[in-house]
Amino acid sequence: MNLRKYNWPVCLLALALTVLLLLGGEKAWYLLAKDKPLDHAFQGIEGVQTVSRTREDGIALLRVTLGRTDNFEETYEALWAAAEKILGQGQFRILLQDTRTPELEQFYYTVQYDAEEAVQTGQFSSMVRRIEEKSGQAGVRAAIYVDRQRIYLHFSRADQDMYVVVPRGDR
Repeated sequence: MNLRKYNWPVCLLALALTVLLLLGGEKAWYLLAKDKPLDHAFQGIEGVQTVSRTREDGIALLRVTLGRTDNFEETYEALWAAAEKILGQGQFRILLQDTRTPELEQFYYTVQYDAEEAVQTGQFSSMVRRIEEKSGQAGVRAAIYVDRQRIYLHFSRADQDMYVVVPRGDR
């Protein structure tokens, strides 16, 4: 085999174009098969203001900015279901962004032990009573939801909202 007979610049150009085409095709496929359907699905969910996506270690990071929502559990579950349907189980993480203030964060620090204790003991009704009592004293509106997988906490004061999801997974 005589390697000098090959037109190497043309071969390298063909290789480079093939690589570019494959990478561009992957980007186009992801845009059409994942990004556009996610945008469409998240558009109709109450409270969702903006969604941005990045990828890290093969996992889609969905940064969702939430405005005021009447039922945080329903909103989060709708986000989760839409992302799972389009991206697949275990292929994404939802990162919530809200209008929290340092005061709301400090309030959460005072009640996070109640939520964690409820996860460990299963005494969710006493958790709700304690959080509602503390929220009344602090002048914070608290909405608490519990399902089989998570505890959903929504704290608000004036026009500021803080959303927290506490997993109930196997601990």
